[in-house]
Amino acid sequence: MKKGDWIIYYSPKIWSKQSAPHQKFTALGRVVDDYIFNLIWKMVLSLFEET
Repeated sequence: MKKGDWIIYYSPKIWSKQSAPHQKFTALGRVVDDYIFNLIWKMVLSLFEET
């Protein structure tokens, strides 16, 4: 990915350990900087955290 690219994130489930489907697009964004890896990685990991 690079600056100017678009990202659409699809979530098949709400939590990784649940079997109930979610099946929705849950994020839409545009890359605005060349330093994106840590932010995207943190976003992905946060989807699997249970509160």
